[in-house]
Amino acid sequence: MLTRNALSFILAFLIAFSFSFIIFNYSFDKMDEDKIVELIYSSNFQIRVAVYSFTNLRIAEALVAKYKEGVDVRVVVDETSVGTKAFNLLKENGVPLRVYKGEGLMHVKLIIADFRFAFGSHNYSYSAFNKNIELSYIFNELFFLKYLEVEQFFEEVWEVSSPA
Repeated sequence: MLTRNALSFILAFLIAFSFSFIIFNYSFDKMDEDKIVELIYSSNFQIRVAVYSFTNLRIAEALVAKYKEGVDVRVVVDETSVGTKAFNLLKENGVPLRVYKGEGLMHVKLIIADFRFAFGSHNYSYSAFNKNIELSYIFNELFFLKYLEVEQFFEEVWEVSSPA
C-alpha cells in the first residue's frame, strides 16, 4: 500500500506532466471534411457526435459504416437537422440518434472518436466545409483528463436530448 506522501508525489508528478503535455506536446490539424471522415473510419471503439447542423451525407455514411462494424456510435443534433438526408440515413440504419430538447440551441460542433476529439465552428454541412470561414481542430494526442471532460459534456447533452 502506498503512503500518503507517495500518493501525493505521484499525483503532483502526473499533474505537472499533464500540463507540460498540454502545453508542449499537443498535435492538432485544421479540420476539413476528409479529416473528419478519416477520424471516423480510424475509430475502433466509440464515436460521439454532437452537432448543430448535420447535412453532410459523406460523414453520415461513415458513421453508419462504423456502426454496422460494431463501433459504439451515438449522435445528438439540434432540431434544425431533423429530416435532412444525413439525419434520415442515420435513423434508417439504426444509429442511436437524439434530438436536443434542452433550453436554447444545441450549437455544439463536437466529435469524439476513441480518445481523440474535434471541435470548433464547423457544422457538418456543405457550406461549412466549402464556403464559410470556419475554424476547428482535431486533437490527435489527447490528455486523458481532458478526454474525460469532453466525454462528460457529451453525456450531459445526450441526457437532455430525446430519441429521434
